[in-house]
Amino acid sequence: MKSQYLVIVHGSGWVDLESVPAYWTEVPAHAACASEGATTDEAVALTRASLRRWMRDDVDVDVFIAG
Repeated sequence: MKSQYLVIVHGSGWVDLESVPAYWTEVPAHAACASEGATTDEAVALTRASLRRWMRDDVDVDVFIAG
């Protein structure tokens, strides 16, 4: 069974700070699943992994990049 979730990717706004990831994500349908990463792909991959841990099934992710 596949579940679909919308993942919204945000720029952190702190692109000049190396210690702060460039992107963070949110999943409106599942507030416990969020992540951050140096790239949008990394942030989405980590969020997908988080969803899989919580849901214990195969997860399709639709991505919206906030501007």
